Amino acid sequence: MNIKKIGIATTALLLCANLPMQTHAMAAESKQVYATKAESKLKSSQEEGQGSFSDVTDYFSVVPGKSSSIEKNIVTITPNLSGQSGGLWSDASNKVDLTKNFHLKADLFMGTDSNGADGMAFVMQNDPRGNKAIAGSGGSMGLYGDSYIKNALAVEIDTYINDGTEFAEKWDYDVKPKNEHIAITVPGVGPIIEHNALNVLPNGTYFEDSEFHEVSFDWNAATKTLSYNYRGYTGSYQVQSLQDTFGGNEVFFGFVGSTGQRSNLQQLKITELQINGISPELALEINDTKG
Repeated sequence: MNIKKIGIATTALLLCANLPMQTHAMAAESKQVYATKAESKLKSSQEEGQGSFSDVTDYFSVVPGKSSSIEKNIVTITPNLSGQSGGLWSDASNKVDLTKNFHLKADLFMGTDSNGADGMAFVMQNDPRGNKAIAGSGGSMGLYGDSYIKNALAVEIDTYINDGTEFAEKWDYDVKPKNEHIAITVPGVGPIIEHNALNVLPNGTYFEDSEFHEVSFDWNAATKTLSYNYRGYTGSYQVQSLQDTFGGNEVFFGFVGSTGQRSNLQQLKITELQINGISPELALEINDTKG
């Protein structure tokens, strides 16, 4: 007996047309069987054709003892208070297999104060601390510094420039012009962090506009490439070795962020998620006993 997967809409159409089960099998022949706990859990809760899920706490939890919280599927990474750091990570049963494709889409709220700080970052990591990994507040963005997130790759959305002018940190020394920016980085101690796939905002423009904006992150397993798309800004970064970058093939994924002497309310809503190459259109399993 073969187990095939097809979409609900396709099944309904075929049944209404009174076509034999063999036709179903032909339509679904190229579909993959998904067996891991994370894959099955995601597939069973996705809405047909949407790739969404019902509750962010089904897959994620905030870093304990830090500033983040979840209320009605809106994740607050930092409240509008100074000296905060926080994060949201996938649960241990929902780690990403980097030999398969991955996709995440979210709506980000970067704050209301264009003079605030410090920003958020999407991170894929294999830190020994797992889903408790977090760095310090301020310009480290919960990502860099002495307690930096190890075995990681990040997409930082930085709302405050740390180039040694106002504070001692020089995380953004290579960013020119000295404006808010988005970039892919390999977290480290510093004091300077290399910014790859860098997009710098024009003078007088800011990420903090009091609105939610869509962002997407994609991992291409075939090319070992992480890419982002945020408000028309795109970039990608290719990893040469999964072992050298992540220390293995599986990673936690999520978001971190911080505030310093200046602050902002920083929030997000995850709207689409595909783990280990699952298509959001797959929503039904049937048993084919005739073909």
